[in-house]
Amino acid sequence: MIKKIFIIFLTLAFISYGKEIKLKSIHIENLPDTYKEVFREFFFKNFHIKEETSSKNKLKVNISWTGLSYTVCFHFLFFDKKERISCFTAQTGEEFYEKFFDILEEYKKTEPKTKTVDLTIKSENNPEKNKIKISSEKRDVLVGYKSTKHLKNSKKKPLVEGVINIDTLYLKDKEAAKLLKFLLKGNKIRQILIIK
Repeated sequence: MIKKIFIIFLTLAFISYGKEIKLKSIHIENLPDTYKEVFREFFFKNFHIKEETSSKNKLKVNISWTGLSYTVCFHFLFFDKKERISCFTAQTGEEFYEKFFDILEEYKKTEPKTKTVDLTIKSENNPEKNKIKISSEKRDVLVGYKSTKHLKNSKKKPLVEGVINIDTLYLKDKEAAKLLKFLLKGNKIRQILIIK
């Protein structure tokens, strides 16, 4: 009986080790520097990806904003010297969550779960349109156009604070990273609630 349990334990350990991959680097371009740590934490929490591991399999991640969309590429370098590159594009940061799980399916340690929520933001400016999008100061689009609703005398705590210019809420780097982290928890935005 003990021998049987030991064999099962070794098998599970082998399977777990086989899934593990070492994060060699994350390179971001035309994006706030604050994003890098958010992505790193997300990968470590949801996938069998580590910086300190004896695994011979390695991963390099490149994430950039091209002016119209995000381009994300995963460069896998395996112990047998084989390589694989998997890429995707995303119009907004809201698309990251599910697309990351699609590409890294074999390494996941949690199941993806999405939910639709209202996003509360703070701004002293009023939008000139009924819908606004949310961008960092680097102009990458975290949240695409959503309907807005003004809240008066609200006790709701805003997730982020920024400046609205016509139809776009611009966020400073730290605020943008805060919103990115929120989106990488599987949150999909239904509408944007504005408080002053």
